[in-house]
Order: sequence, then C-alpha cells, then structure tokens
Amino acid sequence: MSDDRQSAFFTSRPDGTAATLTRTAIRPAIDLTGGRHLRLLVMVENGDALQDLSLYVSSDGLRSAYASAPIQNLNGDPSVRWLKDGAWTWVTVGLGGAAVHGPFDPAAVDSLRLRLISLPGYTATVRLRAVEIASPPPFAAGGIVCFSYDDSYRSQYTIARTHLGRHGFSGTAYTITSNVLAAEAGDPRYLTTAMLRRMRSDGWEIGLHTDTIVDHRRAFAAGRNAVTGIQYGTDPLSPAELDLDVTRNLAWLTGSGLVDGFVGHCYPQGRFDETVRRRLATRVAYVRAMTEDTSGMETVPPADPYAIRSYALNNRSTDEGLRAIVDGVARYGGLAVFCVHDLVPVPVEPTQCAIATHQALVDHVAAKPGLTVLPLGTVIRRLGPAFAS
Repeated sequence: MSDDRQSAFFTSRPDGTAATLTRTAIRPAIDLTGGRHLRLLVMVENGDALQDLSLYVSSDGLRSAYASAPIQNLNGDPSVRWLKDGAWTWVTVGLGGAAVHGPFDPAAVDSLRLRLISLPGYTATVRLRAVEIASPPPFAAGGIVCFSYDDSYRSQYTIARTHLGRHGFSGTAYTITSNVLAAEAGDPRYLTTAMLRRMRSDGWEIGLHTDTIVDHRRAFAAGRNAVTGIQYGTDPLSPAELDLDVTRNLAWLTGSGLVDGFVGHCYPQGRFDETVRRRLATRVAYVRAMTEDTSGMETVPPADPYAIRSYALNNRSTDEGLRAIVDGVARYGGLAVFCVHDLVPVPVEPTQCAIATHQALVDHVAAKPGLTVLPLGTVIRRLGPAFAS
C-alpha cells in the first residue's frame, strides 16, 4: 500500500455495455445479516463519464441468487456527485438499498462483483484498494429512518411536524436565516423563529444551511462536467465567505436558543468538494449531502460524517418507490435519510413534494415494527466523538 495508486482496477467499455470486477468462492462466507455491511476504498477516474457503478453480492457464485446495490448513478454535476474524481473514498454498501434476486442468503455471501457502465463513447476507471466488513452499533441493528427538511419552508411546521407528531416522531430542520427573518417580516412561505422554537421543544433538531438565500443560490462549490461541457454553478462562496456564512448562521441559531454545541449542516444545493468538506469538518459535527434518488442508502455508521447520503422527496417521488426504501432498511438494516423541501398539494417545482406522498411515507415507516426514527444529529451523537474524528 506504499504506492497511492496500488489497487485492483477495471475500465468501462466505450460501447456502453457493462464491465465487471469479480471475486468468487470467498471462504469463509460473508455474513451480511443484522445490518452488517461492506466498506470499500475506491477511486473513480473520469467520473463525468460514469453512468452506473453498482455492487453485486451473491450466495451462489453469481448464478441466480444475488443482491445488487447502486454506489453511484449518473449525475451530471461533479460538485454534487458523491464520488469525486481522483480521490480515494470510503464507500459503505448495505443490503437496505439493494434489489434482491432469487433465493439470496445474506448470511452466506460467497461472491462479490463491481459493475461499471459509462456513457457510450467514453470510458471511466474504478480502482479498488480495500474491502472490509462493518457492523452497526446495537442501537441501529433494526434500521433507522431520519426525516430532514431544508430551506425553512413553513409547510415543515404546518404539515411535516403534524405528520411526524402523530407517531411521536421528530425530524431535522436545516435553516436559512434570511428566510426566517423574511417570515418575521410577514412572508408566509417560511418558518418564524417561534415556529422553530416550538419544533425544537417537540424534539426536533435545528441545523445550519446558510445565512442568506443569496449564499444558498451561490452554494459552496461548483463544477464543470468534462463530457458535456456544462458548468454547474458559476460563483460559489470563497473560503472566507463560507466561513463568514457559517459563523453568522450559527450565531443567529445560537442567539435564538435553537442549537447547543452539537450542530449539523447540509450542503446548499448539495454542492461540495474536498476543500469545502475539510473546512466544514472543523466547524460542525456532521454534514448531510444530497445524493441521487436511488443511491442514497446510508449505513450506520455512515461512510463519511461530512457527506451523509440521503434520498430526496420531490415532484418525481412515488409511494411505491419510497415504500421500497423503507422496506429495505426494515428488512436488512441501514440508515435511510429523507431530504424534503416544500410540501404542497400538487407539486410543480423540482423541490416540491406532494403532501399525500409525505403522509403516506411517514405512515408506512410507523407501520414497520423494529424501525427507529431519530433526528440525524441524534444518530451521529450516539455514534460518539471517535466516529466524527
């Protein structure tokens, strides 16, 4: 391991068909029951061309009994993509987000396969340096669901708080200070300080998002897709501006009695790079990212406390798709973090979700015995300081 690039590696095919890296006849067999999961140290090269990277685990030599879980799907924005080009990244993969085929036995995994597809006409390379087996702490063995809400929309108080409260659940509200101040001035779209205090008293976690809506629109990072040429974000905050935004956002929340010394954040628009990640790691306890709808299943502990994967609820969300996520984590364990913005009767904007869809999701979670529902900050706090460090 003295050579930073020492690894097993494989490269996709430019015709768009799958390339694979496979190991069979593993002895002793791997037991992935009880929330146990795999940790892989990987590096992606030319990630802008990556269309799908998935892990397959099998109990019959990859013949007919297997489970497949997405690691990274097609995402055009390099600053949102969870796997950053040229960076070694620990990836955790559990069965909670997997599609199961045949008589798969999670207690007797004898084969592993990485499957890579790139955009037609391009190639991407994936390097694999390590594979480990990890176990969840006892409090997470039955699977955990977290509900989180961004941008301080008032529907988080009038609707989400009501839906969760019927079952004794609480969530996390990531706050934009200027939106709350706009509500104090009479804007009915956003939460007031009094509403946030009531949510806090109900057991909700209040976290950082940005100090101003202008800073939110600029975001913390930007990226250019080398394949399409599309530039995602043109004026991200400078390091000094980012520090000032966090300082002001935190000072307002602290002065309003909404946070204690353990504070979470979420990346505005989901955009971050390694420099942003390192800066926030010195300021907050954890950061939630915004990953793809199908590759958002986390594990306990998460692979990275400063890039926690999540599932977005939006105008494309379906009851069937959301139920499948919950069913997976209830059956196999893991951590399903849901990211919600505004709740409306009929969603039109990409960040809007139907009220009925949110209600159905919360009710389905409540109907699953053994699932634990916690604010995300509570999960990270229970993991202890050794994890965050």
